[in-house]
Amino acid sequence: MKVRIQTNSIRFRLEGQEVEDLISLGRVCEQLTLPCGTTFNLLLNTQESLQETRISAGANAIAVDLDREILTKWNNSQSLSLKFDLQSDVEGDSLTILVEKDLPCQSH
Repeated sequence: MKVRIQTNSIRFRLEGQEVEDLISLGRVCEQLTLPCGTTFNLLLNTQESLQETRISAGANAIAVDLDREILTKWNNSQSLSLKFDLQSDVEGDSLTILVEKDLPCQSH
């Protein structure tokens, strides 16, 4: 999983097997271990019948919860990305979550 964080947006690029794991196992995780030994986790989780995409932050982790049915439909489509805009409690602020299929490069 590749993760990019930029100005109120987080982009997750998943390889094919990671998309399959997210749907079947319910979770994919990317870990970053700092030289001091602290590990930071970025997680994508799926849940059944989730009404809206959620994000949470805790000690050394950011977790995004997604609806499994939406991901399954997306995986079976030609669409390359899903976009979720999460509104903040602070007026005018929002966070964009992008989940993208990371397709292998094709040689000519």
